[in-house]
Amino acid sequence: MSRSTSRLAALLIATVLAGTVPAPAQPTAPIPVWIDVDPSAAGGYGLVINDDGLALAQAFHSPELAVRGVSATFGNAAIDETLRIARDVVARFGPAGMVVHRGAAGGDELGRETAASRWLAGPASGWLEWWERRFGVEGFYPFDTLAVAYLTSPAWLTCDDLPAAIRTAPDDVKVPSMGAAAPDKPYLVVAEEFAPARRVRYCHDVAPAFKADLMARLIRSR
Repeated sequence: MSRSTSRLAALLIATVLAGTVPAPAQPTAPIPVWIDVDPSAAGGYGLVINDDGLALAQAFHSPELAVRGVSATFGNAAIDETLRIARDVVARFGPAGMVVHRGAAGGDELGRETAASRWLAGPASGWLEWWERRFGVEGFYPFDTLAVAYLTSPAWLTCDDLPAAIRTAPDDVKVPSMGAAAPDKPYLVVAEEFAPARRVRYCHDVAPAFKADLMARLIRSR
């Protein structure tokens, strides 16, 4: 049976590799990482911590990781907005003097070289309010924090190594406030019956212990 990332609630951490995809060992020394994000201030807030912002704070407060650098690109918002928010989050949670590098501003720049908790409660509550207003649910899925957990606590994630392919299908955006859906868009799809050269590690479940650990890391002092 095939699994697709078209589900909004899917928990996907995909590292695209040819051949096998080794699982990370439990770290014994800090793992050096570079984090690329596209945080947005959805709903018109001046600064809202969404899943990208939470993942940055989580990473900075994870002794298993050594964050070597941060970059911001276009994606959830235009480059000026993602860069501004990433710099604010790094200034508040990251090491003193860390620079956020400017990444791609659009698809035509991809592949080019570029210069690439009390405070938390306010911005995070704004993001939760926006999520409830737009989608009618309480809470949201902090997708990007799972990528950090994949490095710090891989045993908590249930993953499968599966063949993957890019497939074009109708846009699954159904929320009117998010704008009109495009006729179609690309999806990363995994399925046992695929036979492409590329495989991904598809993580589709997480242990209950992840929530308590995430909250502890977010409120940890620098």
